Amino acid sequence: MRPGKQIFALVLIAVIAGDAYAQDGFTKSLKPSGWKVPNVAGLKVLDEKSIAVDGYRVKQISYKLPDPAPFTFSRPNTKCEFKSISTYVAAGEVFAIGGDCVQFGTDPRHGKFYFGGKGNFSFFDEDGDGKFETLIRSGFPMVFLPERLRRPADLIFREPPPPAKKPG
Repeated sequence: MRPGKQIFALVLIAVIAGDAYAQDGFTKSLKPSGWKVPNVAGLKVLDEKSIAVDGYRVKQISYKLPDPAPFTFSRPNTKCEFKSISTYVAAGEVFAIGGDCVQFGTDPRHGKFYFGGKGNFSFFDEDGDGKFETLIRSGFPMVFLPERLRRPADLIFREPPPPAKKPG
């Protein structure tokens, strides 16, 4: 193969590999009727902490999942089993549910088998109607705070108040 064709082939391989990685790196999907999200009612709370999301204080609640994991998520070409689940709360409202998911398949002779790495699925109720219409799939947890829940009292980094005036 001539050097020019070798370089073209390498560039083509890099572009195809980059495109495949980008598809797996981050996706955002909208479903107006709402995604089916894991029901955390009745699960034992593992951890509850305050975290920063977009500069605002948000409560993250992590849950213990029973074994076998009760939550799966299916989309075309993707079936995964949740290995961790967290809810995100601001202004007393759960606005996001997310967790790590491991892809699996089934074989008639050998049953369920896992493949690939973990991915993170995060579901968002951006408008407060109780339906989680936004799904973000990525390699790591991605949480954003909807504009409607951004309250000045929850800001972590605020401008310091002006100095108090001295009497006299």
